[in-house]
Amino acid sequence: MNQFKAYKDSYFKEKSRILGNCYIIKENTLEYHYEVLPQNTEAIIIADTSNFLEEIAKMHHQEHPNILHYYTKDSTFSIYFDEVHTFKLPISILQVSKLFLNEEYLTSLKMYCDPEAIYVPVKIIEDEYVILDKHHEVYLAYEYGLKMVNVYLASTPKDILNPLYIAKEQNIRTIPDMKHLSNEEYELISKQLEALFQSI
Repeated sequence: MNQFKAYKDSYFKEKSRILGNCYIIKENTLEYHYEVLPQNTEAIIIADTSNFLEEIAKMHHQEHPNILHYYTKDSTFSIYFDEVHTFKLPISILQVSKLFLNEEYLTSLKMYCDPEAIYVPVKIIEDEYVILDKHHEVYLAYEYGLKMVNVYLASTPKDILNPLYIAKEQNIRTIPDMKHLSNEEYELISKQLEALFQSI
């Protein structure tokens, strides 16, 4: 079974794709589609199958700890999660773990993202709060004029230290330090960095 987010598949609505709420699971020759529609602390899962709904709910909840209840419209599936402790931190103290932002994605995200409603995974590494993901969303919050964002402590991805150290070496420490690249540049450099990190 192979499961992944679908950012570009036209099967899904544009808003859901851009916000990262669409998933595809491939099992042998079969392909299943899932769209998660959050509203406050709940979310409806729209799917073309009843298979793997729990897996999708768990995957989505990992990035959206504020959502505690997932269900289908017909109520044949329902799952609750324990509340995850979240708190606010100043954007100015958050150390980034990526080097660049995708300008095209930022433009698309602006149409749908509510900067005041984001939840950012962080980890304390070497006495600093490090952003593990959602750099684009934090940038929008910064651009929007927000001083604080909602965060939660998450487990450290195994591949986070190399990009973190390179960011520090390049004096890229906070969200305003991150460079904006075109989609083509972003994709190219991301692949080059990925190959570099795998070789280390």
